[in-house]
Amino acid sequence: MESFSAAHWLIVAGIVYVLWRILRRRPPPAGLAGTAPTPASKAAPPPARWIARWKIIYRDADGVATERIVRITAVRPRLERLEVWCEMRLDARTLTFDGLVAAEDAVTGTPIDFEQWLKETRRTVRKPAAE
Repeated sequence: MESFSAAHWLIVAGIVYVLWRILRRRPPPAGLAGTAPTPASKAAPPPARWIARWKIIYRDADGVATERIVRITAVRPRLERLEVWCEMRLDARTLTFDGLVAAEDAVTGTPIDFEQWLKETRRTVRKPAAE
């Protein structure tokens, strides 16, 4: 019986190394809560990017009302749209103004007067004219 030469050991070591690299990249098995990081596309925006965090009742195009917590990331008054991060869907959404049935602050529970909030937001978001 012939013994392993150095070349054979290098081949075996190479195969073990490749398998180790492949197996190390695999995600953990499902069901292990908190072990897999949230993909970047599903990560919530950082607090510095929010305008507000609301608990809303929203009626979609089919007329189905849902209650959800959203983080408002942009307001588009001309398009009558809110760009939000939806905590229920864990994804970015675009909501229309007319679909918003009710809104309240997600932390304090204070009801939001949307029209007044929109006026105040327009004033604070606008940049002063350059001189």
